[in-house]
Amino acid sequence: MTKEEIIKRLELCTHKRANQSQVCTSNIINTISKEYLADKEFVVKIIWYSTMVLNYIDDTLKNDREFISDIANEFSYSLSYASDELRNNKEFMRELIQKDNRNLRCIGEKLQVDKEFVLDILKKDKLASDIPKQLLKDKEFLIEAIAIDVHILHNAAKKLLSNRKFIYQAVCINEFSYRYASKKLRKNKKFLLRILKKVPWAIRYVAKSLRDDKEVILEAIKNDIYAFSYASKRLKNDQEVAYEAIIRYEYNLKYASDDLKNNKDFLLNLIEYKVKHIDKSLKPVNSWLLFFMSDKLKQDKLFMTKAMKLELIK
Repeated sequence: MTKEEIIKRLELCTHKRANQSQVCTSNIINTISKEYLADKEFVVKIIWYSTMVLNYIDDTLKNDREFISDIANEFSYSLSYASDELRNNKEFMRELIQKDNRNLRCIGEKLQVDKEFVLDILKKDKLASDIPKQLLKDKEFLIEAIAIDVHILHNAAKKLLSNRKFIYQAVCINEFSYRYASKKLRKNKKFLLRILKKVPWAIRYVAKSLRDDKEVILEAIKNDIYAFSYASKRLKNDQEVAYEAIIRYEYNLKYASDDLKNNKDFLLNLIEYKVKHIDKSLKPVNSWLLFFMSDKLKQDKLFMTKAMKLELIK
């Protein structure tokens, strides 16, 4: 067949149903001569009908910088058909990645383990989802990459995400690294108590069992005023835990149990604490303690009188 006949037949294939069109196109491409598959202009025309032709193009085209650059700009992942020489060429690949960052997925084997090259690309375009798999197992690379984009840990090797030393080192660089720790590691109480000193909000990502651990919640409350909201129901009914949370942030009474919201002695102790530590120079304001205490107590005249005498509530 002549080149014109091939193109006409491919055009007819496009009018058939999807499955039939693919078979039709494949049959025609398999009949194209090697001479035609080395013709740059002809191959470019054929690609518009099916990128399948790239499987058969001549080696001279696979190593043609201009040709590969042109089709890479038009067709996603067509760069994967380029020669190993081109896909391992730093200058060439850097240029194409800048045009379309998805081309990072097509870099050659040598560049896939070139930490310096990939880190340089990462600094310019945060492409955490496209990092070569080999480097996602490399501690040294990941530690440097985390400083650029912590989300790279989303695809990191599972073994590393269960490694306490690695995760702690990562947290020291970017505290959000803890979000990617393995489930097993997020159940580790000893490790969590260490992490809480670096990442106060880590309680939000721990296992449910640790949210019911009094020591853990008390430690979390020291540095994160919102930690109490993640405590278990049992600990939200624990006077010591609730007291420590509420004296740091009155709004936490919202998360306390109904029993504590209706506990007169508990609430009066909180009010007395606030009175002792309130800034006398500030105008008195309505308290969250009043807002979140039970309706029953709000209707208790004797209780409200005691509260008002403390001059905390207007």
